[in-house]
Order: sequence, then structure tokens, then C-alpha cells
Amino acid sequence: MKGVIRMKKKVAMLLAAVLLLGLMGCGDADGVAASQSDWVTYKEVYDRVKNDKGEDILVYSYQQPVLKAESSGTNIINTKLDNATTAFLYGSGGVQEMTDLAKMDWKETWFTCYSLTREVSVARLDDAVASFRYSDYAFTGGVHGYTAEYGMTYDMVSGEQLTLASLTQNEWGLKEVCRQYILEVLAQEDLEYKNGLFPDYMSYLDVVLKNWVLTDEGLQFIAQPYVIAAYAVGTLRFTVPYDRIAHVLDEKWIPASHDRGDSSVEVSVVEEVPKGMTNFVVSDTGMQFVVNVSGTVYDLAVEGVNSYPGGGTTVFYMTQQHLFSPKITSERFGLQVDVPDTKPVTMLCWKDSGGNAFQYYLMYDGVNGGVVMKAANPQLTRE
Repeated sequence: MKGVIRMKKKVAMLLAAVLLLGLMGCGDADGVAASQSDWVTYKEVYDRVKNDKGEDILVYSYQQPVLKAESSGTNIINTKLDNATTAFLYGSGGVQEMTDLAKMDWKETWFTCYSLTREVSVARLDDAVASFRYSDYAFTGGVHGYTAEYGMTYDMVSGEQLTLASLTQNEWGLKEVCRQYILEVLAQEDLEYKNGLFPDYMSYLDVVLKNWVLTDEGLQFIAQPYVIAAYAVGTLRFTVPYDRIAHVLDEKWIPASHDRGDSSVEVSVVEEVPKGMTNFVVSDTGMQFVVNVSGTVYDLAVEGVNSYPGGGTTVFYMTQQHLFSPKITSERFGLQVDVPDTKPVTMLCWKDSGGNAFQYYLMYDGVNGGVVMKAANPQLTRE
């Protein structure tokens, strides 16, 4: 009997995994605003399958969001949402397959009524994106069922299903910033589920980076049970704030309600700073950049960075200040600084109109030979 139970648990896990793949082929949403009822409604179904004795052998339910607005983009999205429901009902691991399994197993002495549910919630919904969080639960016997949570995000204008590559001109840079943020969260000493993390959880962050939604607060990644932690830990969510990824995320995906001070600072590597552009030379042997300031920033500085080993980690701190301007509005200027292969030595710092401070290392991306801006966390102080 124990062998049978173990087998059923594996079946439940496989079914949940297949549900995810089926939907992919075709948020922090807590406290969703009531105004979302103007944007979306839900088709909700609850049903059951009985055996020859009239007993329940499978109960299932599901939700399907339907966007209310009529446009070419929303019509395409609604078709994709409808296709996802069709896959849930008739695809691999769906209701029909679960029905066949229940009809085959219900006479077994260990049988308990099977169940399959899908709940859908809005992670973010506005003129730019429709981002949904799906939560599927399958039970086919054993100690517990299996929950799979995953995100699906669409461009409200084109109806296209978005990928991380759709959100940025620098996919590697976006992934790297998000990876570092997740690692920082998981490295916290007071993390309540720290003992539940698998010893090799860092090896599976690429899996986590494939499962995401956009929320009003940031780009949220979802770690399902058994990916980086034990089942008892549950589903983990990591929301990378927009101000941490604003330099690598296309502006169109940042909510209008997110106050970034309408400003940003970006750098691009050039062979030579264009003539007629002010060029600040920190090192005449360093790489050359064009720095583009959008909107108004304050206390813009180019800082030197040094480091020393401390407590098993490397401690970074700011040294001399190479360039300082109390206020810059919509300007471009040249910059020549050192960017070594090993550790950061240069950092761009500024504040927006809301007083939010930004600190970014200039670092090699390690893949394409380019340079990325990597958020310094925790923020550095001068020593």
C-alpha cells in the first residue's frame, strides 16, 4: 500500500507539471483594487464526476479571466485565455485525463476522491499589461496534493504573451540584477524558511527566473515547491522593485503610478566620445561611455570603489569622488573610466526628485564582453 501511495504522489506531481507546460504552450495580487472589476470578469465552474454508485470520484473547478474592453489586443488575449481553459479541460493532465484516472482507480481500497482546481488572480492590469497568476492544485491520493503556481503576462496593445526578453534590450543584465536580488533575500540571516532551502538552491535560480508576473511594485518571480526549497516551505515569491531594474527594463513596462521621479541614468559603451560632447576623463586608459540623463537627477557623482575581505565576504566602500553635479536635466556627456575584469572600481550615484538614492557599479557582463550597471546593495558609504 505504501508503494501505491508513493506512486500516486508522483503521478500528482507529474500532472501538475504537465498542466504548467500545457498552459505555457497555448501576482503580488493581494488586495486587488475593486476598480479591476471594470477591466476583467471571471468565468467560474465547479463540477463533479460520479461512479456507478453515485459517489464522487473527481471534483474539479476552474476560473477563466475575461477582459471586458474590446480591442484587437484584448481580443487576442481573451482567445489565449480561452485556449488555456481548453487545455485545462482536455489537455494532458487535465480534467478529462483525471476523469479517466479516477474511473480506473475508484474501486481500489486506498482510493480517495480525486480533485483538480485552478484559481486565477490579477497580478497587474492596466493599459500596458495584463499579468495573471495561475494556481493549480491536483490531488490523486497520497499524503498531500501538489500545487503549481505560475504567471502569464500579455501586452495589452498587441495581445502578445510577454517573455523576459520582451521586457528589455538587455536580457542578460535584467536576469543578473534579478538573480542578485533573490540571492540577497535568501542570504538574510533571519529568513524564516532558511532551514527549508535545499543546499544547492543557487543552482536552480534559472528555473525561478522563468516563472514571473509583473505587479504594481515590481517584477515578481515565483519559486514553486520543490524547486529551491522543501514542499513544507510552500510557494516563494520574490518581487524585485522597479527602481532596482529601471535601467534594464524598458520604460513602457513600468507603471505610471510608480514614482521614479521621471528620471533615469543610462550608459552605453562607445569607441570614442563624439566630438563636441563634454568628456569627463577619470582614467585616460579606461573605457569610454556616453552617459544619458533623462529627466532631472540630483547629486550625480562618479565614485571610486575599493574593497577588503570581511567575515567571509568582500566589503565594498566608496573612496574618492571623481565627478559631482548638484543637478542635471536631460543631458548627455562622455565619461572615461576603468572597468576591470575582476571587481568593481567605479560607481554612478544620483538621486531622483523624490529623494530616492541610486548606486550602480559599472561591471563587465561576463558573457558578451559588454558593460552593465549593477545595483549596489546594500548601498555603500564613504570610508
